[in-house]
Amino acid sequence: MYPQAEPCATKRTILIGFALMLALCTTARAASEKVLYAFHGEDGNVPSSVIVGPDGVLYGTTVEGGANSCLGQGCGVVFQLTRDANGRWRETVLHDFAGKDGEFPSSTLVVDKHGNLYGTTPDGGPTCSQLGCGVVFELVRGKGHKWTFKVLHNFAVTDGANPYAGMIFDSQGDLYGTASSGGNVSACSAEGGCGVVFKLAPDGKGNWTETVVYAFNGTDGGGPMGPVTFDSSGNLYGTTSYGGAKESGTVFRLTPGKNSQWSEQVLHSFSFDTRDGSDPVDGLAFDGMGKLYGTTVDGGTKGEQGWGTAFELAAEAGGTWKEWVCLTFGGGKKDLGKFEGELLVE
Repeated sequence: MYPQAEPCATKRTILIGFALMLALCTTARAASEKVLYAFHGEDGNVPSSVIVGPDGVLYGTTVEGGANSCLGQGCGVVFQLTRDANGRWRETVLHDFAGKDGEFPSSTLVVDKHGNLYGTTPDGGPTCSQLGCGVVFELVRGKGHKWTFKVLHNFAVTDGANPYAGMIFDSQGDLYGTASSGGNVSACSAEGGCGVVFKLAPDGKGNWTETVVYAFNGTDGGGPMGPVTFDSSGNLYGTTSYGGAKESGTVFRLTPGKNSQWSEQVLHSFSFDTRDGSDPVDGLAFDGMGKLYGTTVDGGTKGEQGWGTAFELAAEAGGTWKEWVCLTFGGGKKDLGKFEGELLVE
């Protein structure tokens, strides 16, 4: 069992220190900020995030932009930024989405040991009428800086739909991710399904097979928007943006069992209109003691919608988990938030 006294104290010190360093760095380096690359529309628009590849090149996606049109706007691109000998960054569009192969990519890419890139698009593909249910894609690195784009999976509602988050690899080379809708449609009919955690397994011949690891039913959460993460025992952890006992989102754990069956446990159900926080849409992070940390986009102030929280979850005896609010965010530009460190008992 992990120490419970002052659970957020260490993280409070870290966060305060980070805030002070951020303020100092902002003041000291504001004049030296440099734009690495400015998008122009046809080469991308609304960049989401970037990763550093094993070759030191930056890789990322833009939600919109590109040469093709989806619903009157660009479908999005995958790009790379490479530094030349003079220190200037050059952008290359690796793939320009066109709708049937996916559209509006917003996830963080993941790279395998060979330098190939993998990601998701929440829309596009041949299913789910005009907008599409979304896809999982791969960009294969070839010789001479050439890349080959391949759709690994087209979602079709029953196996999930609208994946917004990036994916992670397990030790076997399988990919795991979340789809925000699809799966159990009868339980969350208004949202088009409660969402799923999925797995993509390669066969070694270039083909991938998707299976639903777990389909949410609303009471145990719904609408997973963030990625999942593994612990050292192979369990998966993540969040759902709604659902749960109080219909404001959950933190969940998936434990693998026999015959590839996974069991779910809700570690915490969030509450709207409380100091607890509500609507978590991002993933989680572990510290060295096995505690989980995450954020909510709403809540933190009773009687108001609130501006969100940063929270900690720690395992207790008997398999239960308890939550502490480490930080409540405020709405002002200069408001870094209020540190709470308070145990929330249901």
